[in-house]
Amino acid sequence: MAYWIERDMRSAWRVTHPTLRRCWTQSWLMPLLDQGYAAMYDPDVVLEAFAEDEVDHVLWREFARRQIKRSIPLAGDQESWGIEANPDLMAPDLMRVRLLSIPAGGAFRSGEMDASVPLLMQYDVGPGWRLLNFLRSA
Repeated sequence: MAYWIERDMRSAWRVTHPTLRRCWTQSWLMPLLDQGYAAMYDPDVVLEAFAEDEVDHVLWREFARRQIKRSIPLAGDQESWGIEANPDLMAPDLMRVRLLSIPAGGAFRSGEMDASVPLLMQYDVGPGWRLLNFLRSA
């Protein structure tokens, strides 16, 4: 929710799995490789720095700003979204959960579902459940 509602990339990054961090960083870096080399930034060093829970790199602010700018915020506030009660366990360490838009009145009717955001989560010893990927369909 930090990413979509609060627009806080640093908080969102802490609960993002390192695999997704690397993929996300690479997709941002690829079109900028020539600029990065010209500015003396080694993409491998940037990638490793961005894989950490707490990123300490001069390019972080620009990365975070661009990611928040290009994302589509969820309507409403944090209280208008919840997590489904019965997530789909896909493997012992993988589950699909959905952020659900809570309808007025707070209860869903049978077969009714407002907006949802499916997420693939992976469990890591220590940090616990982390966002592994965004899914396109529920």
